[in-house]
Amino acid sequence: MTYLIDFSYILKKYATYYPLQCILVIICILIFWIIKKSYQYENTSTNYKIENILISFLSVFIYTFVFFLLILYMRYLRWGYTVELLSLYEQWHNLFKTVPCLISIIFIEILLFGIVVLNQIRRFLIRELIKVHLYVYYSLYNKTIKDLVNTGTDFGSISMEQKYPLYNRVINKLGNYWSWENTMSRIAWKYVLKPYCEKYHLEIIPKWLHNSVKLILRYGVLFLLIIILLFDINHDYTLHYIFYYLPFYFIYSLWKNISKYLSHVDNALDFIIYERFYQEDNVIYCNTTIEEEQIIQEYIKRGFRAYFKDLSPIENPEEWEFMTTFPMMFKYQRRFILNNKTGIFENKNTGEAFNPKDIKVEKVYK
Repeated sequence: MTYLIDFSYILKKYATYYPLQCILVIICILIFWIIKKSYQYENTSTNYKIENILISFLSVFIYTFVFFLLILYMRYLRWGYTVELLSLYEQWHNLFKTVPCLISIIFIEILLFGIVVLNQIRRFLIRELIKVHLYVYYSLYNKTIKDLVNTGTDFGSISMEQKYPLYNRVINKLGNYWSWENTMSRIAWKYVLKPYCEKYHLEIIPKWLHNSVKLILRYGVLFLLIIILLFDINHDYTLHYIFYYLPFYFIYSLWKNISKYLSHVDNALDFIIYERFYQEDNVIYCNTTIEEEQIIQEYIKRGFRAYFKDLSPIENPEEWEFMTTFPMMFKYQRRFILNNKTGIFENKNTGEAFNPKDIKVEKVYK
């Protein structure tokens, strides 16, 4: 009983010093319990179909306001904050000296368990975020194409900005022009590579310069974080300037991770996966081979990262050519569209057709 009283005192004291962190842990644990309790689905590495749209959209809401806005707000509250590491160490040292060793071990284990739980919740919510993105992006895309077809609009007479909704346009920009890699390349070319070549009248960029700039842009932000941290530690072991930098580092990391995900997806494969998940009444992919299914499933397991975008430099041109053309050929050969007049699924490219009443089609994605 004495241990429990001491342990509750420690938790109360920790909550007094770090109220926001405790609230965040409690909220995330409750959210994890509610989602796992109310949302049961086939948990496979390739299952990204929305089974409960309310839970999925709620998960996106939670991720946005807990793992983004709340953390950003915490960074804002710590703007200009000062932490004396020696004083903090003495407080924790004295605290652990006053409690039994068993309580200290349990307390540390709870903290580690909390970190693991938070990471699992974050991964779960990101998975739901990808599901919602896939559903919303291609649902809007389908609706736009159908509206244009129904109105008889000439696709060549309008711009991309007129074709797609705002969400699709923002995603396209973030995955292409404003992606982390393309933005870094433009910065490197405009402010380093181009001025250097013009100054020394070079037609080819030196390899050493290109690699150096690439290395700095890739790790420069992290390197600056380490420098500020070491500067603070060297200054009487007091953290201060790092709290001015952390909000910008958080936003930068978020932009980098999101844009890298969007820039490495294969839109053609994503559209095929979307149709197989949500368009089964109108579109069916059948007669697929085991090898073709493996390619699609491996793409999902890699986190929707296109295989050919992982190759740098390209080691096998033939394999690269196959992987880049695979979505188009797969769609050309395996996609059957329902003819509403006859009730028959047809592939206009190959001339094949079948009646769903006569042929049983096994679903790959449940």
